[in-house]
Amino acid sequence: MEEEKKTPEREEEQALPVQELPTDIPAEVRQKLAEDLNEQATEDLKQDVREAEKEEANDEEVKADPEMLTKSRLLKLLVKKQYVKLREVTEEEQPADLAELLEELDENNRLVVFRLLKKDVATEAFAYMSDEARDDLVNAFSDVELVSAIEDMSLDDAADLLEDMPAGVVKRVLEKSSRQTRESLNKLLNYPESSAGSLMTPEYVRLRQEMTVSDAFAAIRKQGENAETVYTCYVVERNRLLGVVSARSLLLSDLNHAHCGHHGRQRRHREGHR
Repeated sequence: MEEEKKTPEREEEQALPVQELPTDIPAEVRQKLAEDLNEQATEDLKQDVREAEKEEANDEEVKADPEMLTKSRLLKLLVKKQYVKLREVTEEEQPADLAELLEELDENNRLVVFRLLKKDVATEAFAYMSDEARDDLVNAFSDVELVSAIEDMSLDDAADLLEDMPAGVVKRVLEKSSRQTRESLNKLLNYPESSAGSLMTPEYVRLRQEMTVSDAFAAIRKQGENAETVYTCYVVERNRLLGVVSARSLLLSDLNHAHCGHHGRQRRHREGHR
């Protein structure tokens, strides 16, 4: 088997000692990384490195630039547990180029590398990723990571991201974000006007269109303890917003009046129901 040629850069990598996980990574995320970087995972990584090297063997661009950050080099830094060096080389990359490189990794390796990046580097690269890659990351994120990613983005970028996210993910963000971030995001969210995802509060009273006024009061009493407001209720069907009902209109109605939806006004302006 032909001996691998050692460039000065590769010699430097091999000389680096095993490094501890960066201290600025939240404890919850550090625990997940420790699990993902155990001995068995490292063996799997070595196989990923070999496959990546085969892919790159005939890549003329890689051959022409021995210092180019490639998939195999990035994975080697993980195998060697050279986390500080990994941060250094990723900081040198343009965010769009780093995002493209991360997308070349499989879902598990992408998540591990992303968790090791400096916060600002991760945020910038995240903004350039494809919807599919970002969805994969978001679905694997803990609440701490999800809110951190959103709050570190510009409000416009965060709103654009959330606009295409499932309602459950949006709800997680709104529940965990600061009130200021939540309110700012909701002003910018560009949901279809009939989408329940654009509601201004993460916890709200849901009513169904076929409810009587009496049924509505029962729902308010049941949900009201956890809701941010009981004065405005939302008529929802399959997570689509059909209309808005004020508690005042319900109080002034016959308890046996059928169809709660008759009281609801269709939401025409997103900011009109703060």
